[in-house]
Amino acid sequence: MKRQIFLLLALASLCSALGSIIEPKEPAILEVTYDKVTNLDTLNRAKKTIISEEMRLRIGKTSSMFYPPKSLWYDSLRTNNFELSEQIYRAANPPGQKRFVSIGGLEREFVFRNVRENQTLVYQSSADNEYYIEETELPEWTIESDTKEILGYECLKATCDYRGRHWTAWFAPELPFKEGPWKLAGLPGLVLEAYDTHSDYHFIASAIADSGLQPVGIYIYSSQDPFVYKSRLKVLSRLWREKLQGNSTYRIQSILAKQGAAARPPRKSKYDFLETDYPHE
Repeated sequence: MKRQIFLLLALASLCSALGSIIEPKEPAILEVTYDKVTNLDTLNRAKKTIISEEMRLRIGKTSSMFYPPKSLWYDSLRTNNFELSEQIYRAANPPGQKRFVSIGGLEREFVFRNVRENQTLVYQSSADNEYYIEETELPEWTIESDTKEILGYECLKATCDYRGRHWTAWFAPELPFKEGPWKLAGLPGLVLEAYDTHSDYHFIASAIADSGLQPVGIYIYSSQDPFVYKSRLKVLSRLWREKLQGNSTYRIQSILAKQGAAARPPRKSKYDFLETDYPHE
């Protein structure tokens, strides 16, 4: 045990020096794998332009972390073995290839609950910047009488209005954890499925594991210290300008143009974030 604690402290010290934030807190009890399905064209929902990416919820006795495993793996690799990460990147994106392959996936948001007491800490990154937001608010749920089975567990239905969207969740009282995907927590049982009114976002559990798990904690591998904000709305407004309005993409392509590649005008996205209650008009 002493040796494990020493190794954790040594790892945390090393990553802190590299700009990363590594704070293991406690052993994990359960880890749930979800498919996160996102509709990328909410202006034409009949078209169903959707993407799906794996997300995981790791739960301890008092804390949890919701994270994209592909992004966590690649960030860790870039921090600890940059040369190998570049080799993998170049192999997946050879010169002349038209379609860009994202090695670390498309998801860049991490949610850490109660790793630091009574806080929800949200880490978000875009192409240019990294953000770290402190939150406390949880959804206020209404539990209904409908039931359905997910992964062999009988689930109850609950609904809420949360930060601009109306959510439906299905939770399993048999799994006594007040956790769920993303920030959809606070019910008397683990949320195994959740979706908003138009299913622009849909989380559905695909697997549950209870052994061989890594500790719950904060794991952010970064080459710089993230900007720390108290204002969630301020960060979302900035990300809207960078990611959805195409400003960040345009800056990247401008750099490529200087290197001889043709820059395209910024492309505005046709979808919105999970939270829509921020000023963005």
